[in-house]
Amino acid sequence: MWGAGRDHGSRAVCLPGNDYLDVDYRLDDYTSGAQKFVQVAIARLPELEGARTVIALTEGARKKHWKELADRFAERKLALTAIDIKDGRSDDELWENFDTIGSVFSQGDEVWFDLTHGFRSLSATAILAIGFFRHVKKLKIARVFYGAAETIPGWMQDYKMRLAETRIAEEAPIFDLTEMFSLPAWAEAVTEWQRTGRADGLIDQTRPIAQILGRKLKRDAPSSITTLPAVLGSLSDALTLVRHDQIAATATAIHRQLEDVKLQAKTAPALTPWGHLAELIAADVSTLTVFADGSSPWTNEQVVTDAYLRNEIAGARWLQQRRRPVEAFCILREVVTSCAVRIALAAGVTNLPQPEKPPVASDEEAFRSTVDRWLMNLSGARGKPSAPIDNARASEIGRLQTFANGHPELSSAWKEAASLVSLHRNKLDHAWTGREHSNGTFNSELLKKILSELNGSITLVAALVALLPPLESP
Repeated sequence: MWGAGRDHGSRAVCLPGNDYLDVDYRLDDYTSGAQKFVQVAIARLPELEGARTVIALTEGARKKHWKELADRFAERKLALTAIDIKDGRSDDELWENFDTIGSVFSQGDEVWFDLTHGFRSLSATAILAIGFFRHVKKLKIARVFYGAAETIPGWMQDYKMRLAETRIAEEAPIFDLTEMFSLPAWAEAVTEWQRTGRADGLIDQTRPIAQILGRKLKRDAPSSITTLPAVLGSLSDALTLVRHDQIAATATAIHRQLEDVKLQAKTAPALTPWGHLAELIAADVSTLTVFADGSSPWTNEQVVTDAYLRNEIAGARWLQQRRRPVEAFCILREVVTSCAVRIALAAGVTNLPQPEKPPVASDEEAFRSTVDRWLMNLSGARGKPSAPIDNARASEIGRLQTFANGHPELSSAWKEAASLVSLHRNKLDHAWTGREHSNGTFNSELLKKILSELNGSITLVAALVALLPPLESP
């Protein structure tokens, strides 16, 4: 009833006290010939040559079948070990079986899992236990089998009479349930995505399917599937690395791609989970693309446009909902800086002169950081308002100061947003090495406060963007 492996690995099968008949089991191109025990049929698979088989026996199964089963394994020189399990007549017995199953496996075992003859609650216990120990002991679940003798017409009484008359074992399939056994892993991947926005689990589940389709269909393989792991990875990485220029582009690409993924999910059983996931993921990423103009990364010139700023705010809110304040505050800080650039452009500061060199253009990082610093000083976002000292650029500072004085609502909004975002981002960036660390005040309540402040910061930045003067066309 449960798992298998090579060398130090194991495959275990539970045998209840039922009767068995000779069946010719079939799996792909393999046929077992007449076999009373499906466990023998599976143990003879070419892929399992040299594997150790572990049979889990209830007391009744041991009395009724063990000797004959052991003899059949011995005749074929197949390695066999037996372990005893309870009938599962109480919660305590089920948990004892859980521990017994765990004791079978070593770290890193490759497991071939047969659940054909699980009796009542034993199959469910074994499946849940294998799912648990898959993580704890890093098991590799190679394949999961079920010998479907009941598909033979007239199973079991009519077939029993036919077999007595003809002495010819009829064929029955061994179902390969490996892909269905991975459904808990799919569920874990979806949970990871919904809670954190990280796609590692979805990628791990999708990549093997994409690779198989690529090898099997070659040029005819659907690109929406074969490229899906890479595209999911690009979005996940862009969010983690706060690649503000890439988030909307990769989210847009995924959103478009998922339409075809949903259609392709109907063509291959292994893709069935994506038939249910495509709409969910598409809905999640749609909020990252709602203001995007296309699937190309934002250029330096575009990072001051209304579409960019609103999209970044949506990205920060998306991250806040997934409790990722570090990345969210990082994005908000860049939005505040882009707002500083917009204010400078509205003030007529379109470049920064520098001695014996071409002027610094407004789409360069040096321009962004400089006008941001000027506004920090002029607005008093970092203490008392003061005029920046930069004799070579006094004219530009004067224009910016004049514009700020003439637009008090905008200046106040920028100051408030910049102050709050910078405060919390600095705490997070510097790993709480300031007062919070020395006072030992970091705790879950502080995290809740930060997440609450993040929500307030998003609201402030959104209000700031709404006050920006229109961006003039070049």
